[in-house]
Amino acid sequence: MTTCALITKIFIALTVLLLCSSIAFTQESGITFHGVAYLSVDGYTSSSQDSSWKPRMPPLSARGIFKANISLYDKVEIPFEIYAATSGLGFQQPFNQFGMSPRFGWLTVHAGYFSTKYSELSFGDVRMLGGGFEANPGKFRIAGLYGIARQARAKDTTVGFLGEFKRTLAAIKLGYGDENEYFVHFNAIQAVDDASSLSVDSTSPLPTQNLAATLNFGLPFSGIVSMNGEVGVSAFSNDIHSPELTGDNIPKVPSFLFTPRYSSQIDGAAKLSILISPSSFWNVRLNSQWIGPGYISLGYVQLQNDILEGTIAPSVRLFESKLLLRGSFGIRYNNLRNTRLSSTRRVIGSFLTSAQILDNLGLDIQYSNYGLRSTHLNDTMRVQNIFQMLSVSPRWNFTGWGANHALSASFAYQSMDDKNIFTSVSTNSNTSLWSLVHTLSLEPMLSFTSSVFYTAIYTTFLNTKALNLSETVSNSYLENKLTVSLTGGYSFVQTIGQDNQVIGRLSAAYQLTASSQLIFTVNSNNYDYAQAVSGNPSFREYQASLQYQLTF
Repeated sequence: MTTCALITKIFIALTVLLLCSSIAFTQESGITFHGVAYLSVDGYTSSSQDSSWKPRMPPLSARGIFKANISLYDKVEIPFEIYAATSGLGFQQPFNQFGMSPRFGWLTVHAGYFSTKYSELSFGDVRMLGGGFEANPGKFRIAGLYGIARQARAKDTTVGFLGEFKRTLAAIKLGYGDENEYFVHFNAIQAVDDASSLSVDSTSPLPTQNLAATLNFGLPFSGIVSMNGEVGVSAFSNDIHSPELTGDNIPKVPSFLFTPRYSSQIDGAAKLSILISPSSFWNVRLNSQWIGPGYISLGYVQLQNDILEGTIAPSVRLFESKLLLRGSFGIRYNNLRNTRLSSTRRVIGSFLTSAQILDNLGLDIQYSNYGLRSTHLNDTMRVQNIFQMLSVSPRWNFTGWGANHALSASFAYQSMDDKNIFTSVSTNSNTSLWSLVHTLSLEPMLSFTSSVFYTAIYTTFLNTKALNLSETVSNSYLENKLTVSLTGGYSFVQTIGQDNQVIGRLSAAYQLTASSQLIFTVNSNNYDYAQAVSGNPSFREYQASLQYQLTF
């Protein structure tokens, strides 16, 4: 089949699909159907004096994308996507990634793939394949779920992946009260790996088991002070093949929930946040958390443990909210039980001020400081560094020379100061970033946008500088149905040598109806590498695209 014939078939099939779908679902009782469709044809050509250059696109290609969502009686949401292209036809987001969460008043039911959150220490970042429910009758909160939290994945030594066991997970939530008022919620999760789901060897991971329970609460004492927090305990077995613990001193837990083993550990965690708001113009938030080194909840795969942290974050609004001052200061420690070779202390501070000096003049200033220090006895492994960042961003809107102007600038400075005498040679760096953007708007829709971006990175062995200049002119015609823009730009990146790039872009968008438009673009990209002889061929490439977009 030729490319042109395939393009024709794609467009006919998708057009028929769009028409049939619109007729079948639009305004049908209890059923709504909405989404977006894209149909496009792309032409591409490129050239290079280097024989190692390979074009990045075929000379002629076409694609169609159909994204939609079916809503049944405002209870069931069914999203799906169809993708067709000359490189192959397929149905994206297959039904093994399908999920529904219909709502029936105060009851929500989950089926298939779904995500939800119970609390910050119990369950939240795992996407489940299974079923569950969330019931909120009045002020009562009842929820439960069960399913597969992780599918088995075989070892792949080509990417250094050692494999993963299939993991099932169950969770419950029982509570009373709304989270913006008084509330108390009990949460529990139980997870276990299926040891038979993966072929193992001496390098394979160990199958695990986890049981965690938490109590989170909120206490708004008055209109001035509110507090919320959570405490939890977790039992975790690092290897479910290790022998079971026996004896009178071993906690008695139902075996289907958790089996204490020689590889098991138990630990706790707590979080507390206090907000003090004496007025609408200023407040102070106090945050603290302690997460023991053995606290693990497999409902939060990314949860960090071995942490003791406290922060204070004041915020003040002055001069009728025209001046905002906001800061944060915190300290974090680890190695809470001296189970590591050294301890680290992290100091994090930040400050932000945003000032509306005049109605058309504003200024933002931000500073952050991040310090890390370890107490390792070995000088070569001791860590002590400070990362600082300062940014200043003024903005100004004014009228002059018969036009409206919007001018914004930004300067940012970043530094990494490594105090280790052995590693500082390779890690110390200073970075400066400058930007200036000016937009000139003429009546009725003619505008000019000029921009300059400059970056300089200085390290011990290598300095890098980059500059980007661009100009965009846009205007509207035919009662604003047609918008045309033209962009030209030049940039360079300078290290050992200097790479140069020149780009151009012409774009025209025509609004056919209130829900559809036709977009035509032409792009050119000329890139010259300073080190072309070392495997980076300089090239010239041109691309034209015609796209039809329909929203329904």
